[in-house]
Amino acid sequence: MASPGHILIVCVCLLSMASAEAPQEPDPFTYDYHTLRIGGLTIAGILFILGILIILSKRCRCKFNQQQRTGEPDEEEGTFRSSIRRLSTRRR
Repeated sequence: MASPGHILIVCVCLLSMASAEAPQEPDPFTYDYHTLRIGGLTIAGILFILGILIILSKRCRCKFNQQQRTGEPDEEEGTFRSSIRRLSTRRR
């Protein structure tokens, strides 16, 4: 039979193994703010340069109806602005 000393040693070993810390999983709520900041600044820089390139490329043109700068502007029938223009030309 096992002596009380051996049983005591086995119990102490089992308790020490049970109290040892298990490998902890990384906390999902701990963020690496330095990497997040560098990534955000990189994306902001790329978008800024892309915006400047679009502005300077002259390919982005306005599609709405622009009135010609020479001669009389075309009057649109039925709009508030055209009715004001007609009234202002009658007084001259």
